[in-house]
Amino acid sequence: MQGNKNNLVVFFLLLVIFLIGLALVFPKSFSLCDGVFECRDKYGEYENMGAMLALFAPVMFLVFLVVNSYYKARGVFNSWLRFSKYYLPIAAVLIFLMPAVDSSIFGFDKEFMTWLLAGIFFLSSLGIIIFKRPSLGSSASK
Repeated sequence: MQGNKNNLVVFFLLLVIFLIGLALVFPKSFSLCDGVFECRDKYGEYENMGAMLALFAPVMFLVFLVVNSYYKARGVFNSWLRFSKYYLPIAAVLIFLMPAVDSSIFGFDKEFMTWLLAGIFFLSSLGIIIFKRPSLGSSASK
């Protein structure tokens, strides 16, 4: 029960940091600006800090989820780690070997391969997490 309470506290803290970052980046959307061309208290000067906060919070939330899942379900994490240990070097080599610009009909350049391999990695990781979790529960009950 204590772990769930800690998870909620971290989630809401990072959500507040994210919202503060968004408010600093887009002050007009949060009604912080007065008039058309000027902002109260010079919120425009804090745009870089707001962007950092808005990017920091989701990244830290994902890091928190990975660390939390490591301690809660080590089998799932170890399966994912085994997969990523082989996938990421192969993906890096494939991206390195792709031409910078490809004028063929398929257009397999570095940018396309990066997006394609990142998407495959995301879907594969999600599949490992989803399909490995029930197998851990059924093996623990036997």
